[in-house]
Amino acid sequence: MTTRPTTRPLRSRAPRQERELAEQTSLFEFRDRFKRQYPELTWLHSSLNGVRLTHAQAGKAKASGMTAGVWDVFLPVPRPISFETWTTTLLPAGSIAPGLYIEMKAGRNGLTEHQEAYRAALEPQGYRFPPSQA
Repeated sequence: MTTRPTTRPLRSRAPRQERELAEQTSLFEFRDRFKRQYPELTWLHSSLNGVRLTHAQAGKAKASGMTAGVWDVFLPVPRPISFETWTTTLLPAGSIAPGLYIEMKAGRNGLTEHQEAYRAALEPQGYRFPPSQA
């Protein structure tokens, strides 16, 4: 009679992508809960760039405009820039930031080269890119 080898217990920590997904889901639950009080939250939306696709789906997504480096979440609501809020801005205080990008990151996961390039291209235009770590 042979015995089966014992298996290791499953890891209790969720994989990084699942934690990022959980954080992003929480953000959109927050939006849905408070958009009556803050109607501008209605326009908060995601790019879905982090979603795993088949090779065929990825080809269609790229052909229809999905772009590497676009951050996870965007709020296209203009807001005044103050140095108290944005110390790394290239624009003077009192300028208007046309929108806010958020990239969901978990653990030690950092920005990709494409995400860094995207931020470098749009930050001088006034868009805000706060650091976010789940």
